[in-house]
Amino acid sequence: QGCAAPAMSRGGPPDVGGLISLKVDNFPFNTTSEDLREMFAKYGEVRDCYIPRDHHSNQSRGFGFVRFSSEDEAEAAIDGCDRRVLQGRELRVQVAQHSRPPLPDRERPRGGGYDDRRDRDYDRRGSDRDYDRRDRDYDRRDDRDRRDRDRRVRRDYEDDDDDDERRSRDRRRRDDDDDRRDRRKRRDDDNDDDQRERRKRRDDDDDDDDDDDDDRRSRSKKDRRRDDD
Repeated sequence: QGCAAPAMSRGGPPDVGGLISLKVDNFPFNTTSEDLREMFAKYGEVRDCYIPRDHHSNQSRGFGFVRFSSEDEAEAAIDGCDRRVLQGRELRVQVAQHSRPPLPDRERPRGGGYDDRRDRDYDRRGSDRDYDRRDRDYDRRDDRDRRDRDRRVRRDYEDDDDDDERRSRDRRRRDDDDDRRDRRKRRDDDNDDDQRERRKRRDDDDDDDDDDDDDRRSRSKKDRRRDDD
C-alpha cells in the first residue's frame, strides 16, 4: 500500500487528529522519514511520519513517530516491526503515550489560503519545543528503564555469585567429610590389624607354652621310668 499524506486543514498544517500514533525507538541515526514510511507501508496506509532532530546538529535523536488511520493497521505494524533488527539495532515499536502536538496559532498563516512553505517547515518549528519536552520525558523514562535493567542484571550476577559461593562451600564441606571418613576408616583398619597381630602373638605364645608343658610332662615320664628301673 502507498503512503498517503494526511488531509490538509484549511489555512494550517496537516490534520493528524484521530490517527493512531506509534513510537519507534532505537533505529539508526541515519534513518530518514522515507525509510520509516517504506518500512511501515506494508502494514497499512502511513498517514504521517516524524523524526525529531537536534536543534544544533540537526541529527536524528534515534526515535520517531508513524501514524495510521486504523487500529488494525497499527497493531499489524507493531507485530511486524517490534524487535525487528535494522542495521544491527533492535527496534522497539509501541503505541505512543503522547500525540503529536498541533501547530501553535501564531504559526498558522493569516488569511484563508494555505501556505505550503509553512507546511514544509512544520516539523522544524513551533512543535519542536513540545517535542523537546516530550523527548526529555522519553529520555528520562529510557534512563530509568536502563537503570532498572542494570540493577536487575547486577542483582542476578550477585545472586549467581552467592549461589556459586554456597556451592563451593558445600563442596568443601563434603570433601572434608569424606576426608574425615577416610581417616576414621584407616584408623579403624589399623586398629583391627593391631588387634589381629596381638591375638596372633598371644596364640603363638599359648602354643609355645603348651609345647613347654608337653616337654616337661614327657621328661617327667622319662624320669619316673628310670626311677622304676
